[in-house]
Amino acid sequence: MKKELRDNKSARVEIAKLTRFEWDELFLFGPYQPTHEVCKHLELSENECKTVITEKSTDDGEMLMAFRLKGKVVHTEMHIRWHGDFTPIPDKPFTPNTAIFSVTVDGKGALGEDWLKLRPVSEDALTIQPSGPAGAGR
Repeated sequence: MKKELRDNKSARVEIAKLTRFEWDELFLFGPYQPTHEVCKHLELSENECKTVITEKSTDDGEMLMAFRLKGKVVHTEMHIRWHGDFTPIPDKPFTPNTAIFSVTVDGKGALGEDWLKLRPVSEDALTIQPSGPAGAGR
């Protein structure tokens, strides 16, 4: 993501083109999202949760990305929001066809660099709920 957004200064990013694995759903979880809520949203058992969700957002500047294929989590990673801010986060997952975002500058970050905002391009992805996976406090 950093290379695409910061180095290449792309105006549009397609997540499916940046991944090297197959997936059919992308879930985004906001900063400080409790692990038990992430696991509940991903429909993981307690044992699966311990082995699959190994990272936890502990900072305003990071969020968890979870990719699933046919209902099974195939990849998770911590995304640094400075590389592109997905908030507010839609309540439903993205698909490879809807995980396409326009990139706009939305003010400045703490160090005076452009703050990049990622907004869904697809109308299907624009349903944003106030109490989605990111929870309250967005």
